[in-house]
Amino acid sequence: MNIGEILIWESSNLLLLIPVVIGLVMLTRWIQGRLVFTDRDWLFLIGHPRERVLSLHLWLRFAVLWLAVVLIGFVEGYVLLPFGLGAFLGVVFLRSYSLARRAEVATVTSGLIRPLPHLT
Repeated sequence: MNIGEILIWESSNLLLLIPVVIGLVMLTRWIQGRLVFTDRDWLFLIGHPRERVLSLHLWLRFAVLWLAVVLIGFVEGYVLLPFGLGAFLGVVFLRSYSLARRAEVATVTSGLIRPLPHLT
């Protein structure tokens, strides 16, 4: 086995074992008569309170953003693939980089984290 096969094997094992372990924890809590899924567990796994995650506003926002990403992807594929795979992958990389950079700057300016040295 080469290193790529080993990494794929280990990552697939990890991704398959996480739900199994969560299920076993929930099963042992259920057998013991305790709450199966507490608010603390929800915050640990999801990162936001239940009321915020299950709100209509968040789902509408998610649907609109998902539709925008799908449409942009279709347009990029339809317009750029005739120019070749290099142009397509280059634009996909540039778009991903610019979105990540914009998210990083938005997070820093909102005060959630300290500014990185190269942004000051």
